Amino acid sequence: ISPYSMFTAPEIAPDSRAFALESSGDLLAPFESEGLTEYWIYHSTSASGPFDYIGTCATLDSLYFLDEDAENGVLNYYYVIASYDHGNSDPSDTAVALPLAWNDTAWVLLVDDDGSNYITLSDGTYPDDEGIKLAQILLDLDVPFNVVELPPGYFISSEDLADYQAVIWNCGVGYTGGWTLSDSEQANIETYLDGGGQFALFSQDFIYDIYGATATTFSAGDFIYDYLGVSHITQDAWTISGDTSGTFTGYNFADGQTFGVTNPYSNWQVFPDYLMSFTGDTMMNLNIGGVGGAVGVVYEDAGFKTAFLACTPFAMVDGVGFNTVQEFIRRLLFGYFEVHNPYVTMHYDLGAGWNLLSIPVQPEDSSVDAVFPGNSAVYGFDAIGDTFFTPTVIEPGQGYFVLFDSPTSFDVSGIELDTVTLNLNRMWNLVGVPWREGGSISFDEASFTPDNFYANSFFGFSNEYQTYILPADAEVGQAYWVAVSDNCTFYFPGASEMMALYAKPDVYGMPPAPPYFATPKKLSLGNIYPNPFNSVCAMNITLPNEENVKIAVRDISGKLVFTDDLMLKAGNHTLRWNGTDLDGRICPSGLYMFTVRIGDQKIRRRAILVR
Repeated sequence: ISPYSMFTAPEIAPDSRAFALESSGDLLAPFESEGLTEYWIYHSTSASGPFDYIGTCATLDSLYFLDEDAENGVLNYYYVIASYDHGNSDPSDTAVALPLAWNDTAWVLLVDDDGSNYITLSDGTYPDDEGIKLAQILLDLDVPFNVVELPPGYFISSEDLADYQAVIWNCGVGYTGGWTLSDSEQANIETYLDGGGQFALFSQDFIYDIYGATATTFSAGDFIYDYLGVSHITQDAWTISGDTSGTFTGYNFADGQTFGVTNPYSNWQVFPDYLMSFTGDTMMNLNIGGVGGAVGVVYEDAGFKTAFLACTPFAMVDGVGFNTVQEFIRRLLFGYFEVHNPYVTMHYDLGAGWNLLSIPVQPEDSSVDAVFPGNSAVYGFDAIGDTFFTPTVIEPGQGYFVLFDSPTSFDVSGIELDTVTLNLNRMWNLVGVPWREGGSISFDEASFTPDNFYANSFFGFSNEYQTYILPADAEVGQAYWVAVSDNCTFYFPGASEMMALYAKPDVYGMPPAPPYFATPKKLSLGNIYPNPFNSVCAMNITLPNEENVKIAVRDISGKLVFTDDLMLKAGNHTLRWNGTDLDGRICPSGLYMFTVRIGDQKIRRRAILVR
């Protein structure tokens, strides 16, 4: 496809084979003689041939030829013979092209900003192209990606950058006249990173090109300082003209990797910069002739990650085992940036009755019946009004009570939800769980700002017993009640460990009873939860009719310590005891017997109070 497709956004079919040739040499020579009639195009999928004639280009004022038979993801090699009235020219320099169909669900964007099609070096030749080498590595790694050949004066918007989990920006061999990562490009990249982006920069002359030949020190307000973490450098600390006796040594995500040193360019040299002072971590060290220092760093701050290599990665000579540039790129993407398939499927196996659920994905259709097919009722909870409500759409990360008349199974697919961020109101709130491949996440990873969390107030719901439980971990796909002493923001996972407030007896009590959709068909009384308990315990009760419900609690000696007499309407209710006696005194630890009279029925339960 055209290298400009990122900007003109043409409609390109998935099997498109159209592309613009990327020249590794000067194709202007055939224009220089009179009597030119046409060009003959020869093609091969191997640099060494054989080459076959594939067509004629009779449009003499164009440098472009459309090869509709080129195969996506396969390197193609071309040369041109010019036909004149008096004979034919010798074959031109070889042009190479790697056609790639645009991928609307790509994880990675490769920006080929090496100037190989747009600038000439001091000897009049074009820079060697590195974009195809990097694209071939991404193809071999099976990473969904897009690549953009970035011409001078063109920019990629921060909105387009935000479509990708990671961006690799390759600036190539040398000085490009001030447009390598210009101010406008930096501003868009800064916006992308401020939104949590991940950015790798490979460039030996980025600093020379943007900050000048004498630049050594950087401070707040400089892109290299704010987003790459570099504060002091020595430019062109080494010169690599060919195979050199030296070593690249990897750290951080490249830990354990070592490489020889070479100059991969046919018409230029490698001039690595020495990154002398930085706030991140060393990622690559270079030592030549006993002179060593950092040429690569990684930096993390405020949710973004960056990696900066102050020379071409192809100066690193592939060795044995994992000492290859491909492995370096693989570790960068999968180890450091942790790119992955964001489209996941959550499978639910649910029992009849109430289920307390959340969805860890953003589905294409978030309507209630599309998300929870076959439901009899779905309720969210309005913490401000302290009441249940009927939603029209299901919000990822929110909790919902969902009723099914019979057991059911279904899938919900969409873009994964990495984190849950919710504004909570005083007392009880329903919260969901983010996606985790392992199926669970510790509640210890949750945080509250300000820290208004009441300790031990995460409650789950058992579909089997239709009662509340104290879960060990948060299960993906489930939802939980949580109590807070005042309004705050809930982060799951959070930026810091959870600092809990310790609740006094009867400060927050138990969560609201599940909603009811229709008159229950039979009476039921759930088990006491939590059991053992420290301050407050509860039982869920379901009534098919309005009933007089009497509760009596006795200690192990049979002494009556608590009673309650309630008139309850048909539906679901929660019976609570706060561990105090008839005079309001705190009861001691021990075993307590509960007798619940419902009309002429008598039901007994036991619970242990632990102080």
